[in-house]
Amino acid sequence: MPLFSDPLLAAVADGLSLGGLVISTAKAIYDFVGLLRAARSLQDVTLFAEVRVLENGRYAIQVTRNRIITFKFEPGIGPSALRLEKQGKSWAASRKPPSPRKPREKS
Repeated sequence: MPLFSDPLLAAVADGLSLGGLVISTAKAIYDFVGLLRAARSLQDVTLFAEVRVLENGRYAIQVTRNRIITFKFEPGIGPSALRLEKQGKSWAASRKPPSPRKPREKS
């Protein structure tokens, strides 16, 4: 099975393109994919990111506030079929809610 199922993610991970993303987002993706490539077990992945179990045998890690990488994992071999996705509402719902902002005082 190929490592990437998303051509945009492949280009960013290989350092060939920013893929229309902000530089800091592209760098975070590049760094996370490098760590994923080195992982041989899900326990390796949990050393640098929280791993979520999704449907169809896929897993997800959060890369930035609104981007996740989903992938399949074969023990002893590593990740495959990596995809870059926007963060879904279910992931955000499990995070702690943002602190309420105080209204600005008019001067």
